Amino acid sequence: LFFGIGLLMTWMVESRLTMPWSDYLIVLAILGSVAVHGMVPGVMLGLVTACVSFVFTLSKSPTIRGNFSLLNRRSNVERPAQQAEILRTHGQAMRGFVLQGFLFFGTTSRLLDEARAALDRTRFVLLDFRLVHGVDGSSTVALKKLRTLCADAKITLVFTGMPREVESVLRLGGVAADNLTLRTFPDIDHALEWCEDQVIAAALPSAEFQAALAGVLSAEEVTYLIAHFERVEVACDAPLIKQGDSSDSMFIIEHGRVSVYLRLGDTTAAGGRRLRLRTFTVGTVVGEMGLYTGAPRAADVVADVPTRALKLSGAQVAVLEKRRPELANKLHRFVVRSLAQRLAGANAQLNALS
Repeated sequence: LFFGIGLLMTWMVESRLTMPWSDYLIVLAILGSVAVHGMVPGVMLGLVTACVSFVFTLSKSPTIRGNFSLLNRRSNVERPAQQAEILRTHGQAMRGFVLQGFLFFGTTSRLLDEARAALDRTRFVLLDFRLVHGVDGSSTVALKKLRTLCADAKITLVFTGMPREVESVLRLGGVAADNLTLRTFPDIDHALEWCEDQVIAAALPSAEFQAALAGVLSAEEVTYLIAHFERVEVACDAPLIKQGDSSDSMFIIEHGRVSVYLRLGDTTAAGGRRLRLRTFTVGTVVGEMGLYTGAPRAADVVADVPTRALKLSGAQVAVLEKRRPELANKLHRFVVRSLAQRLAGANAQLNALS
């Protein structure tokens, strides 16, 4: 009798001070069921009620941590001014959502409603699964419905950062990449790069060097640079710049594409790896910090494809300033504008993530 009275005091009186009303009502329901039907039915009622309450509470938690577009979030690909302007103009062509938590029927239905509202004037819907720690079979139903909606609207669905177990569940549920209606990428950076490439290709079919520098340098000035500065040919996966080397020059990408990598440990040893910091395409400048500061190279710059670049050494730039001061000023303004665009892009991403 004393033990029973102690339990009643703990759960009927003291718990009221520490429990929300919803949980306290469950306790009262369990007590009433035990008094009327017995211990086992009361415990079973408590388990079922607690599970229903848990599912209801979890379904109200936000599945979408944040959303973005190409207006406020970009890949680490450095693009010339003309292409950057296209992304600013057509930034709404891609709508992205950062997902979080556990996905099941209660949360994916809200995701479906959010994504459906963003389909207007959109060509790509991106879902980032990096913060998702699990899904169940019921969530695939909503994702398959979203895929159908996107396919009917001629919109490509893009999944990024899926953990292996999440990818396995989705594949079993019939949500697998086909590179037509659904594409997958290992991380959001490469997914954003692909979306940007598609938007730019639709608005600017040609990415030639002359077109990339339009609005910055005239055709005659571009021809002068090509004629008076050294051209460097780099094979695929070959370094244009090596981390730790001395620096007194910068490069303008004339053809191809290069990426900046930071070495993490010894890349020649087992387990050594590197982190991609940024990618540079036709008409962009790389290595300019070395030209202006003379500091050793802080990272590797490697060609992603066979690449041709114009090498501008400090001595050559000094000669250009004497012979063609107006062209030298344009070149310096071009570099400053490139740096400003990178800073503005970084600020926009920080604002989108905050």
